[in-house]
Amino acid sequence: MNRNLHDGVSELAGASRQRLADAKTLLNASRWRGAMYMAGYAVECLLKTKLMHIYNCQNLHTLEDLLRQRSVLPAHRTVFTHHLEDLLRLAPGYNRLIHNQ
Repeated sequence: MNRNLHDGVSELAGASRQRLADAKTLLNASRWRGAMYMAGYAVECLLKTKLMHIYNCQNLHTLEDLLRQRSVLPAHRTVFTHHLEDLLRLAPGYNRLIHNQ
């Protein structure tokens, strides 16, 4: 199976919309934990999509390579993560966001 099949901009954007719809369905069924999980997954997919747009990349592999070349992504980190804060740190303006709290 092609590992690039599910890590492109359009695939992750679509996944974000689908996971948000799943979260709303679970929320309407009072399935709170499932709704929170799916909402977090939707945010993760959207963050990855936005990072690819910001850095003009078509897939996560290219994004990760570019971020490593620019020394934005430390060697011990990856864009293939579920940690939202790690993904947020890769976005321009993260430090301003943190310091304006």
